Amino acid sequence: MAHIHRLRKDFAPYEQIMYPTTGTDVISVGDILVVASNKARPASFVTDADIGGAPTRLTNVQDGVADAFIGVAMSSKPATATPDVRVAVRGVFELSCAALQSAAHVGDGVEITGSDDATTCTAVPSVVSVGATNKIGKLVKEAAASDTTLMVEMLGLHVKIPVVAD
Repeated sequence: MAHIHRLRKDFAPYEQIMYPTTGTDVISVGDILVVASNKARPASFVTDADIGGAPTRLTNVQDGVADAFIGVAMSSKPATATPDVRVAVRGVFELSCAALQSAAHVGDGVEITGSDDATTCTAVPSVVSVGATNKIGKLVKEAAASDTTLMVEMLGLHVKIPVVAD
């Protein structure tokens, strides 16, 4: 487990919540998490074996993660235990990415990255890429070509933003 504390700005103490887990997943601090059957699972839970090829499989995985994204793990668990994990459901995170081919700008969308073995694409739970189709966050700091980390504001699926009266 590579435990990397990625949170750089927490908006409020109530932006972290506890989620139940399964007994089969390994969750590391800093993993991007999704929800399945009301349990927190690492993004690597999302896979696709579409026969349409690698680009189609990656798009399907990115869509699956975007649809179920809940936040970033702030605590860990081994595969043999079922504790609740602390999840930062809103915050600014420093996330790894493949070296950028071109500069990225504040407000650009960020998607999960996938690993494809020529038959199945699997989400990588701690790596993102710049993209606008299946966003799980947005850039809050400019990134130059060849950068390998991004500052990303993320907002999980189950966050309730209170209404602010005018």
